[in-house]
Amino acid sequence: MIPTSEALVQRLKDAQMLFADQRGEGEFLGFVRIENKCDRVLDIYIDGNFMGFQYDGEDFVYSTGNGTTHARVTDAFGNTVSEVLYVKPDETVTWSINP
Repeated sequence: MIPTSEALVQRLKDAQMLFADQRGEGEFLGFVRIENKCDRVLDIYIDGNFMGFQYDGEDFVYSTGNGTTHARVTDAFGNTVSEVLYVKPDETVTWSINP
């Protein structure tokens, strides 16, 4: 392991464990719809995975594979907001990001 990467690896492991006890049971497929209504481009993360960018006025549906989903969005200024969503099998939960 590269010496400077040890801290990064530990930080990633800590982040993974942060929500591990809140994860739902099962291997079903659920969906999260994120609506961007805040006049900014957002970085979208679902359960810690980067899903891409989302522009103002757009809404996308992302799939998730457990009952408890951690959704997080960040703008170019470093403002971050997150939500823990409880998703049922084949259900679509909508989260609107407003200014």
